[in-house]
Amino acid sequence: MNDGLAVRVNEPLSRHTALRTGGVCDAWVVVHRLEALAHMLADCREAGWKYTVLGAGTRVVVWDGSFPGVVFRLGTDFAHLESVDGGFSAGAAVPVVAVVAAARDAGLRGIESFAAVQGSLGASLALDEGWSDWVSSVRFLHRGKVREGPADEVLGGKRIVLGATLRLAQGDPAKIAKDISKRLADDHPGS
Repeated sequence: MNDGLAVRVNEPLSRHTALRTGGVCDAWVVVHRLEALAHMLADCREAGWKYTVLGAGTRVVVWDGSFPGVVFRLGTDFAHLESVDGGFSAGAAVPVVAVVAAARDAGLRGIESFAAVQGSLGASLALDEGWSDWVSSVRFLHRGKVREGPADEVLGGKRIVLGATLRLAQGDPAKIAKDISKRLADDHPGS
């Protein structure tokens, strides 16, 4: 790792997707520091390289042909999950299931409907509706600068999500656990 980046050239994306699909990208980068992310994106733009962020790779099918450009994943600085008054501050790289479990353990309700979501919080914020009721702010990159805004601002995947602050409601831990179990059973019948 150099300056917050771990880089591999000519990396098969199949190593980084749940379905093990994906051809070779020019460069695979794990970005561990926010400063390194800004520099890497600026370097990509300056060189005219395409780039794309890949969350945990659980909900994507990547074609087996070559992928020109840089594919990156957020690492260390984006994997924090901290309790804040009535909720959590979570990095984009934190698995959604970890956020749901932390909320359950803290007796906080509201995000049980996301219990079966596979993948990272950042990807879910970008792809899944329903977070706006529980997210007080999302941190994201816009034109090279860190911005904060509502969850709807990142929905659709047009921004690189860095993390979010969630404000949840107090609840009965036993009922929360039951709701999560029901959601998992509904999404995975017969398992």
